[in-house]
Amino acid sequence: MKVKEIAEVMKEFDLDGDQKINEDEFVNGFTKWLDETKHAVDKQYFSKRSLKDVYEVFGPWLQNKRRERDMTKDLIQEILRHVQSNVVGGLLTENGTPDTPNIKRLFETMDHDRDNCISQHELKELIKDIKFGKVPLNVEEAVVKMIEELDTDGDHMINEEEFVSGFAHWLNTTDNRTLATTESPDDIYQKTWEATDKLVDKEKSDAVVDNSLRSWCKAMMLLVLGIAILALLAEPLIYSVESFSNSASVPSFFISFILVPLATTTRASVSAIKTAKRKKQRTTSLTFSEVCSLPFTI
Repeated sequence: MKVKEIAEVMKEFDLDGDQKINEDEFVNGFTKWLDETKHAVDKQYFSKRSLKDVYEVFGPWLQNKRRERDMTKDLIQEILRHVQSNVVGGLLTENGTPDTPNIKRLFETMDHDRDNCISQHELKELIKDIKFGKVPLNVEEAVVKMIEELDTDGDHMINEEEFVSGFAHWLNTTDNRTLATTESPDDIYQKTWEATDKLVDKEKSDAVVDNSLRSWCKAMMLLVLGIAILALLAEPLIYSVESFSNSASVPSFFISFILVPLATTTRASVSAIKTAKRKKQRTTSLTFSEVCSLPFTI
């Protein structure tokens, strides 16, 4: 490739002007190229077949990279918000720039063994109490992601220079208003569930109900099949209940309507009640529906 063409590529991809193309810049630049290619196809500059081939090859990869990038961004915001609310003085100065002395003090606080490096175990101590409302990660996965972001020399340890430069970069690329929020982690976690409920409701409202004759016949056939299976298995169950009742000298009514339902629905009831602790109308309604329907499934 000619020097001029290389310069053009660097101009398109290198957003921060450091003469290097990192992963985010590559994804953004390539996505922009794909959008421009699609626009060109609409104007008949390229064939639609060639665009389809490009999307088939790079589309899934770009989508995965976007999801990973968004997840990492949310993870960084959650960590910074937690640290900002728990570190004396915060991580930002009055003019909104990274407070290097406070970041160094945070590093010293996390470095329990005083070896001037932060290990995975020490990172876990920092983030074990963080509620990752928007990030579908557990503590172990969050530690791995954090090391990937901060560990520049690849030794799976974070020294003071890496820690300070990494946190400063995060603070410079994160909206300070996000860090200054007065919402508690529980409020943020609750909002995440509200967003999930809205998404579920939207998907249900957008769903298409199949009212065709074929669908109706299939439903009836499944219903008849279920009744047949129930009738086939009912007699052995009744025989087992009667045998247990006679052996234990307990009335069969107590076995059938109290002991068996209690044994089969306890776990589901406890799980449903825990779900209702979020105190949302939708989850509470689903909980009552589940609990009330359990006796009829026996």
